Amino acid sequence: MYGHSKEQDITVLVTALDLADKIYGQILNTVMGMAEVGGLCSEKGRVAVVEDVPHTYSMTQLITHGLAHTLGATHDGDYTELGPDGTPLNNCSKNDGHTMAPYTLGSNRGHFSNCSIRQIREFVSKLGEDCRKVTSQKTKP
Repeated sequence: MYGHSKEQDITVLVTALDLADKIYGQILNTVMGMAEVGGLCSEKGRVAVVEDVPHTYSMTQLITHGLAHTLGATHDGDYTELGPDGTPLNNCSKNDGHTMAPYTLGSNRGHFSNCSIRQIREFVSKLGEDCRKVTSQKTKP
């Protein structure tokens, strides 16, 4: 099963299927991707699933968004998490339209908010050696 192999760091599955999620008992098909926040080095969380909608050219943005989730970034505006110095890691507004806004449109599309950058830095700084260590071999021609 994807995500269980030690051979990859992250698996990104791109599909043309209409993704959906059950939220508060209701099935919603407004979901464009799924990834576990901070899942990079976990046994089951090294997977991002992204919906490719033809002719929208949104896949690059959605893959970036999903990979950022695996690197510890939450949606801008979801909740406030405190960093080690006691300052909020995520007090940015979802309405600013950065990459980690819960929707893909916005004037700052393609740019991470300061909150997302702080969250990713915080997550990466806590990664263990076993996660940071490069174990794959170069492919010989």
